[in-house]
Amino acid sequence: MNYESIPQYPIPVPPDGWDSTPPTEPGAYWFHREDGLHTILVEIQLKDRELSVCWLDQHMPLTEWRGLWRGPLKLLGEPPSRHTFTLSPQ
Repeated sequence: MNYESIPQYPIPVPPDGWDSTPPTEPGAYWFHREDGLHTILVEIQLKDRELSVCWLDQHMPLTEWRGLWRGPLKLLGEPPSRHTFTLSPQ
């Protein structure tokens, strides 16, 4: 997945369904930084036997990301474009 062109939207962080525990499996996740105003969609990948965040075509260690997580998200089929995703209800 390439999220390079996905805009960041200000999405309020609801109290339920979010967790400060980092993901333990690959997939697509919502992420809200501790000091941030925006929630972003990121992809967690297994690289060199460790989980990493794939963001802007870079792999960054998951341990460097501090904030709230929600996911993994269930993507339904292939996205119709790089900018639009269809998510199943959780």
